[in-house]
Amino acid sequence: MKQLNKNETMIGIDYYTIAGKIDEKGDSLVILESVPLQGAKENKIVECNHFLINNPTICNEAYELVKEMLKD
Repeated sequence: MKQLNKNETMIGIDYYTIAGKIDEKGDSLVILESVPLQGAKENKIVECNHFLINNPTICNEAYELVKEMLKD
């Protein structure tokens, strides 16, 4: 149990997070500080609203990050 508490991710799996940010709190739904995972390969922040982060036309930065992450 102590080992699980040290790292939120399983060994051997690459984890990434993308957090939207429209103000100092977060993306209008999720608090910015609750998104990062300990042990993640990358925790990124993009300037997008929570509900639009998956729209490549509106939030191209998130879309490009996902494409890069999938290459790994």
